[in-house]
Amino acid sequence: MTRSRSNYDKLGVLADLFADKFDPLNPADEIFISFDEVTGQILKRGEKVPKSVYNFFKDLTRSSRLRGTPDVASGHGYTLVEASGGGSFVRARAGQPVDYGFVPIPRDAQVSEIDSSEIPNLVFPLIRSDEGGLLSAMEYTHLFDRHLGTETGTVRRVQTPVKVQPHEIDGLYAFEIQGRNSLMSVEAKSKGADDLTFEQIYGLAKMTSILYSETQFAVLPFGVKLANDAAIVVVEFAPWSQIDKRPAILRCRKYRLSPTPPLWIK
Repeated sequence: MTRSRSNYDKLGVLADLFADKFDPLNPADEIFISFDEVTGQILKRGEKVPKSVYNFFKDLTRSSRLRGTPDVASGHGYTLVEASGGGSFVRARAGQPVDYGFVPIPRDAQVSEIDSSEIPNLVFPLIRSDEGGLLSAMEYTHLFDRHLGTETGTVRRVQTPVKVQPHEIDGLYAFEIQGRNSLMSVEAKSKGADDLTFEQIYGLAKMTSILYSETQFAVLPFGVKLANDAAIVVVEFAPWSQIDKRPAILRCRKYRLSPTPPLWIK
């Protein structure tokens, strides 16, 4: 048995829950597992419940290449995906691939070079390739303003990150255009295998709308990703809508800092 640092076996917990819900005589197309069910199963197994169970499915579904599905489920044609309020085992249908909900990033998108000289010399060699380092570099170079075509300094940081659950907001920014106030909620992804998903984009925009419901600000979700070639991918989505769990992609652009922070190319 492989246990995490929280002293519980993720795949074992999921295997037990799948076995409880799976009907071999009438296999469902989707089997939903809630966070409460995960907590209950961990306790049932006599294992230690983590401080936060909200990352349980994220860690196993964060990449289209590195996925975690118990053998008992994959053996019946199911794949684990992230879902609102938990996760789901989704069964592949004949001739139809499983929809993992990953945001499509065009491989051939043109890359615009951005002068990184605005990043202080003291800071430049220290900026890491994780989410915090990515957002820091974007702020120093006013990359959100460049993307939106607004005057430098229009987009202002509110807080990074906003520590709320179940959807942590990696970066929250505010700006005003033509007398309309807007909040930009950002899902940031570090360099590596972690991919943007529609579920994450929808979740962070929903959380932003709840936290700031009294402001009447429009909520604009963004996804940013540091690609393996050190290019910054910026995905701009349609404004938050309660009924639209797959918000339309308005723009997807790539930027490259020149010169590139040295820790981004290692």
